[in-house]
Amino acid sequence: MRRVSSVILAAVFILSIIFVLPASQNADAAGSYPFIFNDEILYLVDTQPIIYKGEFTCVPSEKLLEKIQAKAVYEAETNTYHVTRGRITLSFNLTSGYSSSDQMSYFYAPGFYQNNSYYLPLEYVADNFDLLFTKISDGLFHLQSQPSKITDEQWIRIFKTKTSDTAADKKTPTFYLSFDDEPSSYTGEILENLRKSGVTATFFMTEQNMKAYPAMVRRVLNEGHTIGLSPSKNIGAGAATSAVTNSINSANDTFQKITKQRVFLVMPLSGQREAFTQNVRNLLTASGYRIYDANITLPDSNTGEAAATTKSEFGAIVKYIKWNSNIKITSKRNSAELIADVVARKDYSLVEMTEFTEPVNYFSDFR
Repeated sequence: MRRVSSVILAAVFILSIIFVLPASQNADAAGSYPFIFNDEILYLVDTQPIIYKGEFTCVPSEKLLEKIQAKAVYEAETNTYHVTRGRITLSFNLTSGYSSSDQMSYFYAPGFYQNNSYYLPLEYVADNFDLLFTKISDGLFHLQSQPSKITDEQWIRIFKTKTSDTAADKKTPTFYLSFDDEPSSYTGEILENLRKSGVTATFFMTEQNMKAYPAMVRRVLNEGHTIGLSPSKNIGAGAATSAVTNSINSANDTFQKITKQRVFLVMPLSGQREAFTQNVRNLLTASGYRIYDANITLPDSNTGEAAATTKSEFGAIVKYIKWNSNIKITSKRNSAELIADVVARKDYSLVEMTEFTEPVNYFSDFR
């Protein structure tokens, strides 16, 4: 029965539902739990939360049955809840917790009545109604019948873009545009494309790259863009606290030698997020740094990254995002195309990131 939930699904769209459990982190508004169905964000109220029964993930049936076009009948005499979709009927005995279907004899798959709703086990419903159910991250569940253009990883990113309790109230989100692993041999071209588009961006730089391209560091600053710092590329997930903080401070020293200034925006490179432990963040913020991260990444479509968000997928993803977000363009070769696509959209406000910008990060650390 759990075999379906162990499968890592590639996509969702035509018939998909995503459930997000922790209201404090993922609820769009107080007292509701968002999920996705057919490209539409819907909500479960917090008075009818998701409930675990052993290995089963149980949800209120009303909205679920409506969306998958199933009907239900309660039989009081036997205390049984019958659910029919097409030619298949599932029968949930609310007393024993056992269920049966046209294709399977009695099996423990608890249906029950609680919080003024009939609850159904998603795994069992998915198996018998020819749907696919997957837990794609902690508290994030995925039910589908057909594939979509949006992958599981991209849905995770969509829901992780919320980074504060009040951001959901914003009608038009604020987006920031950034480039990491800078400067590079492509930085001049990126600057020209930004100039043509009339927008400013934030360039997060490593010490090695600044030493290799000092003139480009000065050019980025002179053309009105914001500069931040990232640790050295050799800093990995298990790096010591001192290694991370020393790398940032050393990078700032190099930046000061080149520009006679210091900066205090910090963002981890790809793969460095786990290195930014609570201790690291405490030490950095105590030194005046503010920590940012990328909610949306636009790599080159041929980078081979499994979680890559390409230009063609950007429009499909960004329409869901209601919260302040940082768009990171890691592609150097097609920046003109990606910048133009980011600038052209009207469903967010694109502004400059500064040291006074509230941090956007996955740590919920807004200092």
